[in-house]
Amino acid sequence: MRFSGCVLACVLCFAGELSAVDIHVDNVRGDDLRDGGTGRGVGLEPGPLRTIRRALEMAHAGDRIVLAKNDEPYRESLTLQGPRHGGALRVPLVIDGHGAILDGTLPVPATAWRFARRDVFQCEPVHRSTGLLYKDGMPISRPASRSRSALEPGQGLLDEGVVWYRLEAGVLPSTLDMRWTAHTVGITLYEVHDVEIRDLIVQGFALDGINLHDGATNVELTRLSLRGNGRSGLHVGGASRAILRESHASENGRSQIHLEGAARLQLSQCEIWEDSAPSILQDGGTIAGDVPAKLQ
Repeated sequence: MRFSGCVLACVLCFAGELSAVDIHVDNVRGDDLRDGGTGRGVGLEPGPLRTIRRALEMAHAGDRIVLAKNDEPYRESLTLQGPRHGGALRVPLVIDGHGAILDGTLPVPATAWRFARRDVFQCEPVHRSTGLLYKDGMPISRPASRSRSALEPGQGLLDEGVVWYRLEAGVLPSTLDMRWTAHTVGITLYEVHDVEIRDLIVQGFALDGINLHDGATNVELTRLSLRGNGRSGLHVGGASRAILRESHASENGRSQIHLEGAARLQLSQCEIWEDSAPSILQDGGTIAGDVPAKLQ
């Protein structure tokens, strides 16, 4: 009976590998009325979808969601939850970004700016406790002292629910390509297992780039850039278990990585900066692997 059970398990695993499919997404040339079966298509022919959200609606355990890398970021907020958004040990559900950007910002309306003094303007962001500014698609730098008086031209600072920005010479804020963190979380994982997210830039979300809320286990995060999010680049909470490898976290608001509860995170060959906030903030949880020296 024990041998037959092992055989059955192997057969089911092999069947899962055979049934797993690639679902292609292209936010420039795609269409959510297509089937996602190929990376190219015209009209309503078989071809890529337009949104990752639609791909997740179609996905089953062990599928691979393949993103096209375009100059235009994917502007979505995603949730992976429950059995269909997971996989098995040998066939995880995969989101393969190919270097694409998942972005949570919205344009700063020209009417949002108010004159403060000389070359300094201010605005109230969508999320007043975690609002960060972006210019030309990148998070703006902040003064190391966290003081308004230390602002250099082109720098911004969130202070008491208001963003302060010092202009470069000869420009007005309304003429700049300015955006602010708006959508709450880039990717939320809840009660899922065997998920891999790789080769993706996650930026501009008001709270976290990626949030393993609870019960997310056997999660592999590989070659990610988690930057310029209002609270943290990566939050691992509850009873979640994950490994972050060959990844970069910087310019996030309160910490680059945040652990809480009974969570466990392993780091491998990562760059975790302390440029804008502590590299790792722990309210519980355990961390292992290539831990930055200051935390050992």
